[in-house]
Amino acid sequence: MSLVDAIKARDLVGVRSAIASRIDVNEILAANSTPLILAATLGFADVIALLLEAGAEPSWKDADQETAILKAGANGHAEAVRALIPVSSDDDIDMANAFLKSFGASHGPEYQYDGSKLQKKAVEVVARAAKFVGHDGAQARVDRMDRAQKKR
Repeated sequence: MSLVDAIKARDLVGVRSAIASRIDVNEILAANSTPLILAATLGFADVIALLLEAGAEPSWKDADQETAILKAGANGHAEAVRALIPVSSDDDIDMANAFLKSFGASHGPEYQYDGSKLQKKAVEVVARAAKFVGHDGAQARVDRMDRAQKKR
């Protein structure tokens, strides 16, 4: 099993085995990622500790120009951020903590769109415009609809 596969599987035995086989723990992966950045993105603090012990470089940046601690923070992985604090710059620590604080804040409840209100408003606007140019029939229908709804 490769180091990357072991990380994705969160297989500590596989990670230890790959490290013991003298694999490059700073291997450049897709998008300039590294095994440490991958583990941080996935939030695997225990794997992060093993990789750091084996010499993984915490200051390397991926194609997004983000370090492992930034990836951990941006994905809401507080334990992974804590594992990387001792080996990270003050700026990255501050940014990762800011990411953690804001994580989920933009993921509010889904907006419930009620098209009937917009449709009714559009009909009212069109009816007023029609009345303005001399056609009273549309406004009369809107008025009848309003009276009928009020009776309910």
